[in-house]
Amino acid sequence: IRAQTCGTSWKTMFEISNIRLLFMHFTGMMLPMSSEIIEGAVDAIDALSTLPIDDLDAAHSTAALTALKQTSSKLAATIARLTHHVDVTGAIVGTGSRDAADWLARQTGTSTRRNRTAADLGAAMARSDEFSDAVVHGAISSEQATAIAAAAADATIDDALADAAGAWTAA
Repeated sequence: IRAQTCGTSWKTMFEISNIRLLFMHFTGMMLPMSSEIIEGAVDAIDALSTLPIDDLDAAHSTAALTALKQTSSKLAATIARLTHHVDVTGAIVGTGSRDAADWLARQTGTSTRRNRTAADLGAAMARSDEFSDAVVHGAISSEQATAIAAAAADATIDDALADAAGAWTAA
């Protein structure tokens, strides 16, 4: 009901809860500072779900929409990095899941395919600091980064991703 009243889709609410689930499940593997950051982010997202959207004027509505979409992209990049990290560390070994994408889909009711796409983006980000920085800091969106990573799958990652990232940011 909260998701419907604030204009947020259930799909988005599931995606937001994915990060909560991952960090709650793997908190023992995280540094205390990291879990405090995650808890703060989750609390902030929960608070946003009660935002009185109807009270926003046009200027504030468009500014809020832009800021939240950019933040959503950065959150998607963080989820991608974490999904890849869970795969690399073998954190889901023994769960009966074939990989982090499958495990996450089972835990959250989300798409295994979309979770694998996120893991692929996380892998590409792990191979190139320049590319990762561009996505994490919002120079390119996570959607653009996913397309770049897919196009550069077999290429030298630093060269291909840097060239593609330059093309995206120049446009």
